[in-house]
Amino acid sequence: MKKLKVIFTDSGLGGFTIMADFAKLAKSQGLNVDLIYFNAQYNRSLGYKKMDSKKQIHIFNSALQSMQDRYNPDIIAIACNTLSVVYLKSDFYKKSNTTILDIIETGKSLVKHSDSSTVIEIAMPTTIDSKVYSDKSKRNIGIASDTSLPDAIENGETSKVKAILNEIFENAKLELINKKQMENEIDLFLGCTHFPIIKDKFLEAAKKEGIKIDTLLDPNAKFSQLILEKTISMLGASLENTTYSKPKNTIKVISRMEFKESEVKNISYIVEKQSYDAAEALRNYEYNPDLF
Repeated sequence: MKKLKVIFTDSGLGGFTIMADFAKLAKSQGLNVDLIYFNAQYNRSLGYKKMDSKKQIHIFNSALQSMQDRYNPDIIAIACNTLSVVYLKSDFYKKSNTTILDIIETGKSLVKHSDSSTVIEIAMPTTIDSKVYSDKSKRNIGIASDTSLPDAIENGETSKVKAILNEIFENAKLELINKKQMENEIDLFLGCTHFPIIKDKFLEAAKKEGIKIDTLLDPNAKFSQLILEKTISMLGASLENTTYSKPKNTIKVISRMEFKESEVKNISYIVEKQSYDAAEALRNYEYNPDLF
């Protein structure tokens, strides 16, 4: 019986929600897969958002090489916008034959097929600076988030999240007014895998500033579907006719950085609704300071 090994990676736990969604989809399809969540953050004091571009590339390239050498995966899914940008500059991108799926292509497709003339893109500075989601057919407004927002989401810091979102949409409103786009149809693109966890909070903050959002563009759900389709294709099955009715799957979470208890508690509670097995894997994650 053919079985695939799929690694999901992110710098933190935003992308873990995508893996949990995939685990739910794979189970419903009866697919034969082993899942590993590989946290690519080097340590708590040295996150990618604090590194220059050269350092980002070096660290993530080491993480990718470790994924390949230690686990020999069939697929690596980069469930992070920042790391997807960094990956395209890495030696691993140039040399590896491993199947890599990154969330940027999913995001580009959403922006390209948006029906609105204006798209507000909210993401981390690395993603905004890369202009990877710029589309000549749209009037994009890129707003870089405070880099502490993902951690605040993971730890359930409600007041801090609210303050950051208020600042984000105050800036977005000024941009819309200056560019005379306030009355346009506007879509909101969430360019960080942490953001869809609190998408309702984003919409509330936009409404508070009088910004009417026509459609919320969430790459997370579409990305898990893309990985599902690729997995099914590699297994030689089809969405309508899968063959593994009782698969013996495993889910493992590994990190070279120790997670805070609040992070594990908050994120496991959120993903438990998608996949109890994924939530349990996070609660029992493996800490390995020599991971990469």
